[in-house]
Amino acid sequence: MKNLDKKVYAIWSPKAGVGKSFLAAHLAKLSSQDGYLTGVIDFNRQSPSLPSILDIHPPNEKSLKEALLTDKDSDVIINFHNNDKKDKNIFCLALNYNNKVDELNELEDDKVLRLLELARPKFNILFLDLPTSYYELTSYESWKYADKIIVVIDNDYNSIVALKGYLKQFSEINIPLSKLVLIINKNLGILDFNEVKEISGLHVTAKIPFYKHVIKDLNEGKTVFENGGSYKDKKIIKGVNEVYNAITNEKIKQEQSTNAKKGFSLFKKKDKVAEETQ
Repeated sequence: MKNLDKKVYAIWSPKAGVGKSFLAAHLAKLSSQDGYLTGVIDFNRQSPSLPSILDIHPPNEKSLKEALLTDKDSDVIINFHNNDKKDKNIFCLALNYNNKVDELNELEDDKVLRLLELARPKFNILFLDLPTSYYELTSYESWKYADKIIVVIDNDYNSIVALKGYLKQFSEINIPLSKLVLIINKNLGILDFNEVKEISGLHVTAKIPFYKHVIKDLNEGKTVFENGGSYKDKKIIKGVNEVYNAITNEKIKQEQSTNAKKGFSLFKKKDKVAEETQ
């Protein structure tokens, strides 16, 4: 399990509305169930949804804005927040409803890198839910920083065409294709895996089905892991498992990770998160 320690995985898509936050939240839940102290950063400046999906609601004074714009390194991590009654091992960082859309528009790249560099050692696994546009420094810097980039698409031509354009951008900033993990989410389109690979040049690692009941549950702060285990939920869980196994190269283990338990203790002790986040 040591090879998973301090890993950073970015979840990104070449177009909006494909379910990046859905996948980020479910990977975080799976990581937590596997015994890992898990951090999640929602970099969306307009409508961050991870706090709602994970049922983690940061207080007014805790926010991605405060974490990025504080002058003190010591004040960055205290902005992560969890719901210890629901899942004490998942800490989320996102803008809250008091933040204005344009407040991070003039963000400097060193602020993004500082956040990533300070957050990595505090968690066993850190997931980044990224904006689509490469004009966003949070996406641009996170692409380069992450260990893997989980690329989420619909299996339709619009997604593939958009992806091909971004692959040129990745090449220009020296991101190898081996760093990308291609996922088809919702799986409602018309293309099969072979067509996707032929057009994009990328192998599809996993597909995740979609059912309408998921939207209602997400709006109530429930992931499929908390829904009761219907047949449809299990199909989604199977797809999320495949993504998790692909990025970690580990099969899901039932026992909790000793490293994760130690990590949680150190996280609270060194950074006083026990007082600040609960």
